[in-house]
Amino acid sequence: MGSDMAGTGDRATAVALESGGETPAGWTRYAVGRGRVGAEAGALRLMVEDAEADRLADAQIDDYHGRDRVALAWRPPLRLEVRARWSRPSADLLGTTGFGFWNDPFDPGGGFAATPAHLWFFHASAPSRVRLRGGGLGRGLVAGAMRGAPLPRPALLAGSLALRVPGLARVGTHFGERRLAGGDVALPSDLDLTAWHDYELTWDEAGARFAVDGTQVAVLPADRVPGGPLGFVAWVDNNWLALGDDGRLRGGRLAIPGRQWLDLDRVEIVQGR
Repeated sequence: MGSDMAGTGDRATAVALESGGETPAGWTRYAVGRGRVGAEAGALRLMVEDAEADRLADAQIDDYHGRDRVALAWRPPLRLEVRARWSRPSADLLGTTGFGFWNDPFDPGGGFAATPAHLWFFHASAPSRVRLRGGGLGRGLVAGAMRGAPLPRPALLAGSLALRVPGLARVGTHFGERRLAGGDVALPSDLDLTAWHDYELTWDEAGARFAVDGTQVAVLPADRVPGGPLGFVAWVDNNWLALGDDGRLRGGRLAIPGRQWLDLDRVEIVQGR
């Protein structure tokens, strides 16, 4: 459901997914392959079941399907609150999963239609290595951000091709690193993802602050955080993506035996101060 509410100072807008699994008006439930989206045990469950290698399985909710990127809903200042749990501990989660904001930068052919931008809680499993700079494994649960300088369409096409051509991959990677800023902060390794937790993201002119159960776990400064507009997404899928030391970008899909899911008990986005 969606509602307007009065706030102090600037006008604030609240959008919420409440217990019971009803999504707000205008949001999309999206499922591909062995993905399923539905109510379960009083929450909204995003699930993949017996996903096959090399065949996409994806279950998600979002508010960007059918919108032009310049018309995406969310810019700072805002606060995102999510009460969530996963079916498996971090070491056993496969593919990628998470929730937050991004600009869905890919075209239908898998190339870049826009410079990537995201701000979210993100989990990736091996063999993923989702990072452009040194430090960290590039997998596990992180508080992450990426912002990029706008590029003309020909430059985006050239970059997409370069990352796939062995002789040009390192050139493409170095070009991307100069154009992209961001950061990933690993969340505490002892966080039990199978238990309910309250995840919070505050996004404003100072940058982004991430908290779990009221305890701050990450801070990213403004120069590493996108300015928007971005769309909301929460998902679970069987994708993997790795940027190797050789500069090549590789990716694919993983087999996921059995059921793997993300339960959402509550999602609230408050726009404004």
